[in-house]
Amino acid sequence: MSFSSNFEVKATLYFRVHDADLYGGPGTVGFAKQSFELIPGAKLEDLNDIMAVDCKSSMAAMLNVPPEKLEFMTAEEYERESEDEDDE
Repeated sequence: MSFSSNFEVKATLYFRVHDADLYGGPGTVGFAKQSFELIPGAKLEDLNDIMAVDCKSSMAAMLNVPPEKLEFMTAEEYERESEDEDDE
């Protein structure tokens, strides 16, 4: 199924990040998300595991950690856990 120009489709991936210097280095956990909009004509099939793994690798590179240091998480987990981090 292709998306027409009548739709705006946004996808967001949420990550739990271990040991990144940005979040305090070894032994720490931080949270990140990556959002993108699908262009008109993109196909729903484009949102797949290959795309998610590519996004994870690119996020890991930006955070200067290996991809194994990132875990996918749900939006609900992200909201709950990143909110808890803000309270500390």
